[in-house]
Amino acid sequence: MVFDSVVLEQENVDLFSGNEQAIQGRVEAFLKLKVEEMIREASRKLTGHPKQPQLPLLRLRVEYTDESQQLTPGDGGTASGYEITRMQGMM
Repeated sequence: MVFDSVVLEQENVDLFSGNEQAIQGRVEAFLKLKVEEMIREASRKLTGHPKQPQLPLLRLRVEYTDESQQLTPGDGGTASGYEITRMQGMM
């Protein structure tokens, strides 16, 4: 299991230049890199124990201050190709 939180305003993401679509594209690219980092961290935690799940549980909490920074629920999973088992938990 890997849990993490990000506050978009505190990250190195340009949240103010361009239109809403451009901002959302930069947010999505940043979050994709963050999820890939979390997957690498989860893979380092694999021990090979038979009761350990092969697919990791990842939870990423994202704080945003403007609606232009918000992604549509599910964008991260469909655009990146990750398997998401609980879509209702994605917002």
